[in-house]
Amino acid sequence: DNGAQAAVMEVSAEQVRRKATRGMNFDIVALTSMGGARKNYDGLDSEYSMHVAEVFKSLSDAETQRAVLNVDEQDADLCREYAQDVPIVTYSTIIDNQGADVYPARVDFSLFETAISLSTPAGNVEVVVGLVGEHMVGPICCAVAVGLAAEIPLDVIAAGLEAMEVVPGRMELIDEGQDFSVLIDSADTPEAVEQAILSARATNCNRVITLIGCEGDDDGENAAETRAVIGRVAHNMSDVVFITNGSPKNENPYKILEDICSGFRDEIYESDKIREEALFPFLKDMYEVHENAQYECMRLQNLVRRYIMVDRYHAIRAAIGLAEEGDVVLILGRGAKDYFVVGREKHWFEDALEARDALQKIGAIQSSGVDTHN
Repeated sequence: DNGAQAAVMEVSAEQVRRKATRGMNFDIVALTSMGGARKNYDGLDSEYSMHVAEVFKSLSDAETQRAVLNVDEQDADLCREYAQDVPIVTYSTIIDNQGADVYPARVDFSLFETAISLSTPAGNVEVVVGLVGEHMVGPICCAVAVGLAAEIPLDVIAAGLEAMEVVPGRMELIDEGQDFSVLIDSADTPEAVEQAILSARATNCNRVITLIGCEGDDDGENAAETRAVIGRVAHNMSDVVFITNGSPKNENPYKILEDICSGFRDEIYESDKIREEALFPFLKDMYEVHENAQYECMRLQNLVRRYIMVDRYHAIRAAIGLAEEGDVVLILGRGAKDYFVVGREKHWFEDALEARDALQKIGAIQSSGVDTHN
């Protein structure tokens, strides 16, 4: 009704299984990266592949329909077999993979943007996008392949990519002119947290400072185990870690912190660096430590660079205050959510806005002589 000429729809194997796409007449179907979706699929692996390929089965009109395939994926050959009646454009995220129509010849990551040189059947093109992280290469290559399948000129495709704005809460860059990067992402599973940190590492940053919190009332009996794995991933892959809350809802927020810390607590306490010094459990929020032990608690947390803060407001500011030139601060778990749930009450809270506020104020605080690096 508003005059739109095109629509893009993300389709999962689960939606195909439930016949949610029945009756839809797609012009272009693209196979993207399916790793995370395959892990979360509640069924046999072979069933998953068949549901993915089933969407391509509906492509039959060589005049109006096209298939776009990620040749890096294990389902690519099956999808190619089902889409044999229509023209196919392939792409790869692997550098110089000449087995695909579209592939990157060079990728340069930085703290604030990604530059990618692409080889395509229509010629070579270089684009610089305001998106950060290794995981962006796949979507960029896919978008170019879809554009070519739709017979859009290559220069128009490149201009569209460079004009693209970040999706809020998806590795969203918060830039207030600082000399380090702050990224907001919704990663709240072990796999997503790992991918976010790997993407940050790809920028050749100095340190990765990861802030992670988990939601309350999630996954029932599996919640504690999942939180522990998230904590372990953040600990193993980050230089500095802040453990905080998402939305505690009806759960005890301190219990959520304990669950996350259980993934790496013993490793910290038993390390040579801390074993002789730690005379009490110091991986706790300051509110849970006797006031006579608070100074020592913070000294030990500074020593291991693992901080426990129940209040996300303070954790965000501490993480940003700690950052130095060339670092990446990852604020994970909530993405673009703009509310917090405690008990049954909603409270306004948005990671991006809190991070921006901290960045606007931290310079003046540091200029006044306050050392925020511990």
